[in-house]
Amino acid sequence: MPNAPKKTMVCVTVQKTCERLIRAGASLAGGAGLSVVHVARSGEALLGGSSESEALEYLFRISREYGAEMDMLRSDDVIDTIVDFAQRNAIETLVIGAAGSRSSYDVAGTLRARLPGVQVVVVA
Repeated sequence: MPNAPKKTMVCVTVQKTCERLIRAGASLAGGAGLSVVHVARSGEALLGGSSESEALEYLFRISREYGAEMDMLRSDDVIDTIVDFAQRNAIETLVIGAAGSRSSYDVAGTLRARLPGVQVVVVA
């Protein structure tokens, strides 16, 4: 069945400009379950510290507008936490933002290797 709805997970970072990721995830989900997830390292501010409550409120509001559930998780191993969440929630499509120009770590490649049955979509 082409264009069948898929359970989709959107990983957001500390940037408040993540609406484009959520919008892309909602489009890919096609009406199926949509989860927005932010993983903060233990001891760190949830959204980078500056205007944390404002940023948190923004993320929850944007998630609701797109019919998504929003989860804020804490972990010292962000990749393991994303993989675990995706597996426990039978995620079929995972949406992430493109890594910054200063990053040499291939997050998308790592997630593809750890979640072989999951489509990993990188949004520029």
